[in-house]
This record gives sequence, structure tokens and C-alpha cells, in this order.
Amino acid sequence: MERETALKNFETAIRHFRRKDYGKAAALFEKIAAGPVPEIADRARVRLRFCESKRHQESSPTTAEGYYARGVAALNIRDFDQAFQDLTKSGKMMPNQEYVHYALAAACGLRGDPDNALRHLETAIKLRPQNRDQARHDEDFRVLAGDPRFIRLLGADARRP
Repeated sequence: MERETALKNFETAIRHFRRKDYGKAAALFEKIAAGPVPEIADRARVRLRFCESKRHQESSPTTAEGYYARGVAALNIRDFDQAFQDLTKSGKMMPNQEYVHYALAAACGLRGDPDNALRHLETAIKLRPQNRDQARHDEDFRVLAGDPRFIRLLGADARRP
């Protein structure tokens, strides 16, 4: 019964996707991805990433917050170059926002640019010291965990991400 329900929901989600109603499709794919039928859940996760990508491509921000939101969405779907572009635009429109610098630090690190990642992370920490502890536990900073500059910036527990 669970399998039949999952398949029916998957087919409905596909119909929404084909109609370019990515919001409804994504909501269904997300529900299926969290469901008990592993092979259908895996397929739903792949389609969910397509939905997020399509939704991301269709939105055209005009504000700093819009660029920030789209940049974070790009980070979530692992499109690091797009995340960097959008977050940079947000930062130019709205300088000295700790959360923009924090997200830029993650994007830079994941793009393989540790120098800029550390520069943005340092700024985020100066603007909001609680970011130090958050970065210690953030999986996005795992790529920097072995860098001595990262360890100095975050302190003794920096190797834990």
C-alpha cells in the first residue's frame, strides 16, 4: 500500500513538473523523499533537485534580500558558482550584513577559494561573534577544517565540523 501511494504521488508530482508548476512538484517530491519506499524516495530526491534548480533559474531578484535568498537556494542545490554570484550581488547592495558574509564564506570554501572564504568568515565573525561557534559545527566549512588559518580563526574546537 505504501508503495502504491508513493507511486501515485510521484506521478502527480511529475505532472506538476511537466506543467512547470515547480512549487507543487517540489512539495510532493519532498514528501515522497521522506517516505518509507527507498527506491521511490531516491528518485524523488533527484527530481526535487531539478525543481529547485528550475525555481532558482526562473526567479529574477531585484533586491539584496532576493539575491541573498537565491544565493542560499543555490548553495542548497550545490550550485556554488551561482551562489557566489548572487551572494556577491547581495553583499554589494547591502554591505556589512553578517549573514551575507557567512554565506559567502561557505560558497567560497565550497568553490575551492579558501582565501576569500576565510576573509568573509572573519568579517561575519567580527559583525556577529556567534558565527564563530556556528561555523565550528557547519558542514559547509568541513573543506576548511584542516587549514591552520581556519583553526586560528575559530579557536581550539575548529576541527569538529
